[in-house]
Amino acid sequence: MPIQLEKDGMPLTAYPDTLNVEGVQIDQPWFDHHKEILESTLLKTLSFVHCPLDQLACTFLQQSSCWQSVKMLCIFVEHFGEHWSEFIRHMITNHPQISIRVRSNDPGEGLRVGAPAMLGNYRTVNLSYTGAQPSDFSALAHLLTAPATRNLDLSGNCPNLPQGIPPMLRVVQKLKQLNRLFLTGIGCGDSLAEQVSKTLKHSQIVYVDLEDNHIGPEGAKHLIPFIRADCHRTIRIKKNPIGPAAAQLGPLLMQRADLVDLGACQIDATTMHTLTQAVRKLPSIEWACTKLNLSKNPLGDQGGKSLLQLLTHLSNLELGLEQCQLNESIPPIFQHLVGYQKVISFALNRLTDEYLSPLWVSTMKMEKRTEALNLCHNQLTILAIEDLAKLLFCHPQMEVLDFSHNDFSQPADISMVQPFMAQLIRQLSRRVKILDFSGTNLQSEAVAAIGMSLVTEPSSITTLYLSNLPPTYYGQPMHLYFPSHIDIIVPPNREEQG
Repeated sequence: MPIQLEKDGMPLTAYPDTLNVEGVQIDQPWFDHHKEILESTLLKTLSFVHCPLDQLACTFLQQSSCWQSVKMLCIFVEHFGEHWSEFIRHMITNHPQISIRVRSNDPGEGLRVGAPAMLGNYRTVNLSYTGAQPSDFSALAHLLTAPATRNLDLSGNCPNLPQGIPPMLRVVQKLKQLNRLFLTGIGCGDSLAEQVSKTLKHSQIVYVDLEDNHIGPEGAKHLIPFIRADCHRTIRIKKNPIGPAAAQLGPLLMQRADLVDLGACQIDATTMHTLTQAVRKLPSIEWACTKLNLSKNPLGDQGGKSLLQLLTHLSNLELGLEQCQLNESIPPIFQHLVGYQKVISFALNRLTDEYLSPLWVSTMKMEKRTEALNLCHNQLTILAIEDLAKLLFCHPQMEVLDFSHNDFSQPADISMVQPFMAQLIRQLSRRVKILDFSGTNLQSEAVAAIGMSLVTEPSSITTLYLSNLPPTYYGQPMHLYFPSHIDIIVPPNREEQG
């Protein structure tokens, strides 16, 4: 809990290592009253919110010994004015080890006051989501003298304003030592890709993050000369609808980067086939990529077949495959990945009961390293319980199996389901403390079977998530079928809440 302090009507909020000052005049009397707290060696975070500052207090603050321990300084005011501006520049120049956040009601003022000094003294500068206008970045470019920044984040600035790109890139051009540039969420489409390629082609930049910028196939093609201009250069292109251009851009990135993220890029089966054929033209030693994210792409099982060819060529390639419309191709892909990928997720795909048994049958005698498998939000039914239990039995190293949000509401012969439910609970109870059946819509017979299995089996489970808990079963309150030490949590129905 914070400590509420007040001296002569001046409010102060303090934690053991945090001091928040809000709405008071920072002058010599204030400084004298709180000098002991400010100079505490425990102080790590100091913030001033809507606090006027005079010249004398500005000098005292600059000379304070608290900056030997403070790691974070926050200044949020309506307008910086002369004294706060002087103090901010002094702190950035003389205490580069302190992380400084400044904000005023005029976003451009924040850039003019803090950014030049930051870019001149800090290796890493975050200027993301400032709300500044293109003219503010033009002014910033003129103020830069001897910048030292190596990593710069300009994400979220001038969103969907193509006229904002040239001023931001002029700032980037002034940063001769810049290696990494982040431009996430600017949303300027193909024009952003074209201007980045033309303006920064011969810079020292080796990494550009262009996530979520509405870059299409034409824009992606503009980026290819930019990447090829430096053998170490790569980009992040996630959440851009580049579609068929991924067949050219993907292999180029896979030669250069350990992690290639092509998630949500509208890659279909045809593009996946072309990409795979391009990769297979070169020996595996030519590829740096060890992790490839393809989640949220409409690959389908035809695309899954191309993935199998890719895995045959790059034998230790880890994959991200959530929401890829996969079903029958999941078992053979799993068979490749299970020997080396510790966490595998097929969440939000189309896996059905008939393709679940091959998951454990095909890997029964293999060396297995997968510790977590995510099968949530697929098309499994209550009849999958048997294969889920056998999957865990055949994978003793697996600590997590997520099958939540599969619809288990279909009627079934409980005399057939109950033994396998008991086996599933037995396998899970040895590995986990939290058992998640949320979103499965289990019927009362299945819920009771879970409870009876937990009663009869030694278990480390302390929490059980259910999408519904019927009030009674054969006239008895349902909670009596469960051990008393287990917390049963039924999440609220989102549709009812809405």
